[in-house]
Amino acid sequence: MATRAVSPGRRCRHEVMADVLEYLAAVGRARISWIARFANLSLDRARRLLGEMAFYGLVEEVVEDDGRYYKVSERGYEYIELWRRLRTLVGSSAPP
Repeated sequence: MATRAVSPGRRCRHEVMADVLEYLAAVGRARISWIARFANLSLDRARRLLGEMAFYGLVEEVVEDDGRYYKVSERGYEYIELWRRLRTLVGSSAPP
């Protein structure tokens, strides 16, 4: 299971998206409630964020008999890689 290092202060939108994508990459697929719990988001905020991420092609929504799941798309994996490179270049202690 993916673990997230808690950073001091608020996370920027891109950091939250990266957290969600890294979680989904680690577990394969997840329901919105699992994603919200992992990312420390309300269900409403998680729903809006996942809608935006789906719009940008970062996640794919999969509907099965037992519910709706989200998984990382190819573009989402590219986002994760770019986010990691950016954090390496800027450093993890850089202000948002």
